[in-house]
Amino acid sequence: FKPGQVVTVDGTAGAVYEGCVDRVLTRSCNDSQVPQRILDLYKDMAPPLVHLNLVDPNAENFCPSGCESMHDLIRYCHEMAVQEMFSLVDKRGL
Repeated sequence: FKPGQVVTVDGTAGAVYEGCVDRVLTRSCNDSQVPQRILDLYKDMAPPLVHLNLVDPNAENFCPSGCESMHDLIRYCHEMAVQEMFSLVDKRGL
C-alpha cells in the first residue's frame, strides 16, 4: 500500500483490499457469516472487558477495588490522571 491510497478493511474476513470494495461496505451485519464459536467467545469475553460500572467519580465504589472490568480500570485511571493534571494549575492555567 502507498500513502494516501484508498483501501477497504473487512474486519469480518480479516482482509484488506485495494480500493473501495462496495460489497464489503454495503454488507449488512446480518449478512456476515461470523462462526458461532466466535460469537460465543465474545459473549463470554465482553462483560469483563467492556461493561462500565464506574460512572460517578464521587461514588463510594469509585476506587481501584471497585474496578470490575477493563473498561472500569481505564475509566478510573483516566479520571485520576485528569484530576491530577488539573490539580497542578489554577483555573487560569497558571
